[in-house]
Amino acid sequence: MSYFNEEKVTNLSTPSKIVEHLYQNFHPTLVIDNGYGLGAWLINFQEKGVSNIFGIDGVWIKEENL
Repeated sequence: MSYFNEEKVTNLSTPSKIVEHLYQNFHPTLVIDNGYGLGAWLINFQEKGVSNIFGIDGVWIKEENL
């Protein structure tokens, strides 16, 4: 498993409890993540049903790793 695949698996579970709390309390319809890395926060919000998600990061994040 490559570094990015291992990192993606690990990072997806990290924000899930926080996203759950934010979603239950604020019911967002739009999420913008500045410095999104591999997109773990955005994926968690998307799984909650938020359809307007945007990630901003540098050119060093390769599209195939997302």
